[in-house]
Amino acid sequence: MPNFFLCHNPLGKMPPGRVAYIYHADSPRIFVSVIEIEFGKPLSDLNFKGCNILFGYNPADGSRRLFLMIVMQGGARDIDTTISTLQEAAGWFCSCLNKEDVARLGKAGTWTLMAPYDKIKAPNLVVMHLEATDQFLLSYGNGTFLAQGLDHFYKVIDLLYKDNQGRAVGDGHVTSIRTTYT
Repeated sequence: MPNFFLCHNPLGKMPPGRVAYIYHADSPRIFVSVIEIEFGKPLSDLNFKGCNILFGYNPADGSRRLFLMIVMQGGARDIDTTISTLQEAAGWFCSCLNKEDVARLGKAGTWTLMAPYDKIKAPNLVVMHLEATDQFLLSYGNGTFLAQGLDHFYKVIDLLYKDNQGRAVGDGHVTSIRTTYT
């Protein structure tokens, strides 16, 4: 069983959007921040350096919640090891949400990691398009970047993922998020 701890200061107030802090005591030791993405509102200030993942949680009531998990401190030298630990932490966090759902709704929800943009050429790149605001949230393993509109999105993709012949990864999988989830 993974050794994760939910950290909460009952006297403190979390910054806007932050819903949890999680500590992993085993190797690699990490301290992460969990940010809930409100996909009907414009995002701002989501450009971070550091390992991260995007994941979704579907409560039993049929709604959808989206999260960004960012390493605040610690991690392994190998990015894949840290991302694997983040994926475990996301599953553990969603199991905590499930316990609340079972108590509230009588059944558990489900969770999923966002699909990579291109499994071969850019395996750690995940792109989420927030249709209500026409923003693209890019999670590229070592950081996140918020692009405003399609043109800006393709410029960022070209900068991050051009190969030595000048070719970018091209079109890949983008998870589109509508204001209302069905």
